[in-house]
Amino acid sequence: MNIILKIVIIRLCFWIGEDTESEQKSLITNGVFYAQFFNTGILIILVNANLKDQWFVGHHIKKLFNGLHTDYTPDWYIDVGLVILQTMVIQVFMPIVNTVKGFVVPIIKQKIDSHFTDDPYKTRSTSLAKYRAIYGGEEYLIHFKYSDALVIVYVACLYGIGIPLLFPIAAIALANTWLNERIQTAYQVVQPPAMDDTMTNNAMGLLKVAPIILLVNGYWMLSNRQIFANYW
Repeated sequence: MNIILKIVIIRLCFWIGEDTESEQKSLITNGVFYAQFFNTGILIILVNANLKDQWFVGHHIKKLFNGLHTDYTPDWYIDVGLVILQTMVIQVFMPIVNTVKGFVVPIIKQKIDSHFTDDPYKTRSTSLAKYRAIYGGEEYLIHFKYSDALVIVYVACLYGIGIPLLFPIAAIALANTWLNERIQTAYQVVQPPAMDDTMTNNAMGLLKVAPIILLVNGYWMLSNRQIFANYW
């Protein structure tokens, strides 16, 4: 599902078009980030939300949101919070999986291309472009790296007040991403094209919203009386 969503967003971004490569990749970063964050951090709470007690919501909308939880109750943390925590734990190991895949998949392709020999000059490739695609490394998809890091930060800020374990898990995930990206850049991918600071400024602008989300949703989480009743 995520792969199909990324393909659709990329197609739309290329259809819109931008003047420079950096602006184009920034547009893709934003589109993929919004879709992934909604899928990871927002959709799960909407599916499980129950708005029957909300007087300001129309009756036709209440029919759509008839989940199990009306608020951040203790049961919500057991059912939904645990799923969010598991999703973030997976993000810790995904950079390692991508790094291992970046070493294993090219070796398999090269073995098949060379008739399972160690001779790089014995090849099935019928053109130089196909040969370079097998032995030259993959393209460095920096826009996806930005969007993944932004999703980790936003999910941690959205639910971190109520699920404090998200903060150290997010820190480990980002550190693990940094380490594995250095390995991938050095040994697996082709040299990225030179770009300006457009993508960095774009990411910094998006990160400014994360603390606001932390304060707003964090206040909502801490204001739940059932949570305090359990503590006291």
